[in-house]
Amino acid sequence: MAGVEQVTAPEQDPVDGPTSGAATGGDSTDPPNYRPRHARRRARWPWFVAGLVVIAMAAGTTTVLTRRDADHDGGRATLGGQAPPAGVAPALNNEPGFSTDTSGGAGSSGSGGSGGEATGAPAVECRYERLSGEDAPIMPPARPTRGGLVVVTMGTNRGPVTLELDAAKAPCTVQSFLTLVGADYFTDSACHRVTTALIFVVQCGDPTATGSGGPGYRFDDENLPAGAGYPRGTLAMANAGPNSNGSQFFLVYRDSPIDPNYPVFGRVTGGLEVLDAVGAAGAPNNDGQPNLELVIQSIQVS
Repeated sequence: MAGVEQVTAPEQDPVDGPTSGAATGGDSTDPPNYRPRHARRRARWPWFVAGLVVIAMAAGTTTVLTRRDADHDGGRATLGGQAPPAGVAPALNNEPGFSTDTSGGAGSSGSGGSGGEATGAPAVECRYERLSGEDAPIMPPARPTRGGLVVVTMGTNRGPVTLELDAAKAPCTVQSFLTLVGADYFTDSACHRVTTALIFVVQCGDPTATGSGGPGYRFDDENLPAGAGYPRGTLAMANAGPNSNGSQFFLVYRDSPIDPNYPVFGRVTGGLEVLDAVGAAGAPNNDGQPNLELVIQSIQVS
């Protein structure tokens, strides 16, 4: 069964896990210095003073534990480790090229994004985590602002491509996509990859058109397929391994036996002929920069 390949970024420090964020603990508090006003009082009440010190130290320990528990969001382990190469997506193998680590670290919820709280928006809290050492000027809001199906039109130099985003099944993925759309992140960006053997996808969402660019944050997988295989018209996130989604996404123009590691957040409802033309024109070695350039000129949200 064909899987999905990782496009590595330029050489960087080794990584310990999917994304950034060192583990966050509470503030430790040194025991207060109970210095008595009179030496005679200290001599008379040594056990009383010692008891106060013990109580203060116990209170400080309780504070640390409480803050650490809060970082785990009700028992859910936060993500840790240093950032991997920015989002990549399907290819001909399933070797992400880095290890995953969910044993520590603190996810950080962003602010900003498009619009206010919308009727029908899922009552979930998304976790968007900044990548270590990278700038993330755009951060989606922790609470999704859209629900149900959201229609967007991707204007390209080859004609429009209409997408239907499913905010009910993939609320955090859709929220990230819409936030980037609202910030014109995808405007005038070239789709940097097409695959034409075994799997058949057009990959976009990297303004650098190198396959290693991203928004400076990552978020968790959601709505993964139950089994291998992505049918024609699927819209899914590209990534560099579990829970490492960023901005890159791919559109499937022919049924493809891709391993179920890539969050599905919508489908193509119009303009598949545009993707067919890019696929038919091919790429070097059946996987790479499209011979027929496809540029996202704008994205309009209905």
